[in-house]
Amino acid sequence: MLKLIYGKSGTGKSLKLYNDIKENLFKEKIFLIVPEQSNLSAEQNLFKVLKTKALLNVEVLTLSRMALRILNDTYRNNFSKLTQAGKAMIIYSILKEEKNNLKFLGNSDKNIDILINLIKEFKKHNVTEDKIENIELPDVYSTLKINDIKLILKKYNEKIKDNFIDENDILNLVAEEFKNSNIFDNSLIYIDDFLGFTAQEYRIFEELLKKSERVTVTISTDCLETGDKEQDIFYFNKIYANKLIEIAKINKSNIELIKCDQNYRLQNN
Repeated sequence: MLKLIYGKSGTGKSLKLYNDIKENLFKEKIFLIVPEQSNLSAEQNLFKVLKTKALLNVEVLTLSRMALRILNDTYRNNFSKLTQAGKAMIIYSILKEEKNNLKFLGNSDKNIDILINLIKEFKKHNVTEDKIENIELPDVYSTLKINDIKLILKKYNEKIKDNFIDENDILNLVAEEFKNSNIFDNSLIYIDDFLGFTAQEYRIFEELLKKSERVTVTISTDCLETGDKEQDIFYFNKIYANKLIEIAKINKSNIELIKCDQNYRLQNN
């Protein structure tokens, strides 16, 4: 089941989520998933709302900590994680080996940092060389550039396969390993303070939805209907909300929508 709590900033969405946790403390497995920067504040807020000095049934997780839990549980934690320096060395070797085949990006070693960031973004959004295979571009400059990127991405994946794992591949690996773990089976999942997900993170959400009893998510938005992209300040939050709803419908999950209207933060009109 998906429970979506939405409303403008200051309408008590997170408080409603914390109170929901409080009402379900008898459950054995409760997980609150927050962004990396919100980890400490989320734990502090839980202590305040629950009025307790210890969280026995509730565990606050970030996506990276959750990934580690899954990989430890499925005995897939014995991989060698590729460092930033390791990535640079691999890309440098590819630029040297493929120098004659690269028409645009092989001209300078300064492109190493650009390529590291590019590969990171591609992996976060599940863009593979196959997805850019037949892409049509309007000019020769762009075509040469995309062909170089495709070749470098292919060679990069070949070099790390069976030897290393790129940190940006971990969430995809975790999504595949969910079926082999029972950590989140029949649990209550709470997701708070996210502004949106990457393609990899949507995969994790879908697996959590399949495994858990209920997933509760808070989203800051005035409504769920998307408006003009240039005028609507909540546009991307609405895209995030509707993508979660779409995933829930595909998986035939029940959906409960709760709108928070009263603003507790502002004390006057």
